[in-house]
Amino acid sequence: MKSFRKSIFTNYGIGHGLRFEHFPLFLESAQAPAGIRWVEVISENFMAGPKLQNTGALRNLLKIRENHLVALHGVSLSIGSASDLNPLYLKNLKTLVNQVQPISVSDHLCWTRVDDRNTHDLNPIPYTRRHVEYVAQQISRVQDMLGRRMLIENVSTYLTHERSEMSEVEFLNEVLKRADCGMILDINNVYVSATNHGFDARKFLAALPTERMGQVHLAGHSNVDGFLIDTHDEPVPEAVWELYDWYGRKFGHPSVMIERDGNIPSWPELEKEIKRMSAGFKPNSEISLIAVPPLAVAPLQETLVQVEDERADQHRWVDSLIGEYSMSGIVGDDKKSDRLRFEVYEDAYWIRLRDAITADFIEFKKAIPEEEYDDLVSDILSRYPSRSYSIAELGLRFLEGLRESKHPHFAIAEQDWARNLAYFQRASVAAPGVETDFSRLALENPDDFDKISVVLHPSVQMLADQKCVYWHDHGAREKSFNEQDWPAIVALSKGLPISQWETIPGLSPRMIQKWTEEGLIRGYQKN
Repeated sequence: MKSFRKSIFTNYGIGHGLRFEHFPLFLESAQAPAGIRWVEVISENFMAGPKLQNTGALRNLLKIRENHLVALHGVSLSIGSASDLNPLYLKNLKTLVNQVQPISVSDHLCWTRVDDRNTHDLNPIPYTRRHVEYVAQQISRVQDMLGRRMLIENVSTYLTHERSEMSEVEFLNEVLKRADCGMILDINNVYVSATNHGFDARKFLAALPTERMGQVHLAGHSNVDGFLIDTHDEPVPEAVWELYDWYGRKFGHPSVMIERDGNIPSWPELEKEIKRMSAGFKPNSEISLIAVPPLAVAPLQETLVQVEDERADQHRWVDSLIGEYSMSGIVGDDKKSDRLRFEVYEDAYWIRLRDAITADFIEFKKAIPEEEYDDLVSDILSRYPSRSYSIAELGLRFLEGLRESKHPHFAIAEQDWARNLAYFQRASVAAPGVETDFSRLALENPDDFDKISVVLHPSVQMLADQKCVYWHDHGAREKSFNEQDWPAIVALSKGLPISQWETIPGLSPRMIQKWTEEGLIRGYQKN
């Protein structure tokens, strides 16, 4: 029997790509569903963005982490970006890693942004020797920053670059060796790319270094006239199951899991696939592998490899996504031309952005015709493209465009966004020293009332023009005010001390009591 190197990563067995729809299963019980030993979550859904921090989601993740192993899987590190890594992203990722203490940290071998232009998609890298060194240097920097070895996942690709000097599997092997990192083997992605580009999936899998396998991912895809799209919104197809079983028999499986990012099924339906995966699971610790000395890794260059020409190409890529097509150097074939291959990325870009906007502006979408809505989203996001690695912040850009154009339904959109912000901040912690028991206010010295003010719920969002307040306290809450009451809530939000309450008409202890019972007021504090 051929000898293979043992994986340098711990095998955690059966995992689950946990998405928000199934969070209650893991929040409500210390026991994971049968057979699940670990869960994977998308890093960006829980880390702070440049302008927003999803405190509610993070609180739930930390609660899950109390009883379950968690893996962090990113989609916006953009390890292949020619404009270098985003320092704020790295800082916030490290903070999340320190908070969660995950069993693994991973991202994709691709680029998602160039400078401050974000595509929120996994774009392919040319397979050149220079890019091997460049990407390896970037991965090494991230690993040094995190103080741990990370995992890089192979992505599905729909086109190839003329200047590529090697195959994808050769490129992967070189990057893994040069960066001394691990790999997530997405078998669905291999199958998708093999079908689209016409290579042998089994030969691809057999050429990968088993010692660097940290995880195996399984997912589904869409078939569009024989061309496969990695949508992660379908069950795992039989052809991918066959590759999974074959790989396990030949090399053994590291930690394994199923990903589903769209059309999320009920848990019983998803559990059928998890059971199928478990039945075929052949852990690499039980395969006849032998331990051998690690491969010698030549030191990386001290000076970062320059890829300025690639930077211009990546900007051209973004220009082609949102405007006129100007790409060159893409290889087409009898299956799809270069233009049609790029359209796969173009379509995915607009679908992803439209879905994100629709989720944030539910009432606004209802207020205008469907066709007008689609045109509006395309028009505004062409003029106000994403500037954040967090797609959750895309709504800020959309709202900015609506405000600039003075859209007649801007007020509805503003309300939608206020609700969204309140939901994001639903687990924010009130400032230190906030007393929530108002009965203790009677114990305070009246002479100190000029230093005592009430504190609103930390998630409160106020819309002055509409005299509305939105917050999230055991569910979504909102309250409209009349002309007489609005000055009171504004004054309280600015820290008006008790000693000056009489200066605001209508502001009374009874009103304070009512707003406290509604959860709008959290407590009081001494300044």
